[in-house]
Amino acid sequence: MTNTMADLRREVAKRLRDTLHGREIDTMEKGMPELPHMLGIVTIGAISTPKAEKGSLLDCDHEFWNAYYEDVNTEGKAKREIESAIHSLKDDEIFRVSTPYGEDAGIWYCEVGDIDEKPNRMVTVCADCGESIPTEPELKHTHGHYTLEFSLDCPECDFSALYESRITRK
Repeated sequence: MTNTMADLRREVAKRLRDTLHGREIDTMEKGMPELPHMLGIVTIGAISTPKAEKGSLLDCDHEFWNAYYEDVNTEGKAKREIESAIHSLKDDEIFRVSTPYGEDAGIWYCEVGDIDEKPNRMVTVCADCGESIPTEPELKHTHGHYTLEFSLDCPECDFSALYESRITRK
């Protein structure tokens, strides 16, 4: 089995959640968290060493990288892949960092959501072949009214359709 960026995002999100979720971090007192802190390799505020990182996800010899879809043969490459995963988790708002007391206070509040959670995801049946089709409805506001849209693309056959329904106010 080959590991992909999706697998790396899932692995990194799990570690971020275990380490940072729901915590306030005083960056003035403990310093800015770096990858070893964020991934739970060392505690926040501790100094990471090559010995501590050996065998961790930051180590290019870690079993995860042995099955990765592209070569990760240096610690620098492992670090860049992990940073890329973290940036994409932030872009998707799975990993959120806020400064509840303002930027100058140096306090970070971290939340890490469930990467697999799809609150609007629904499943229906393909009209052509009967297979399951996942869809995520979209609510649109146009010309003073709301429309609910469903895009259906069957992964098993060529069935593809866009359905919409105008929603009326009670």
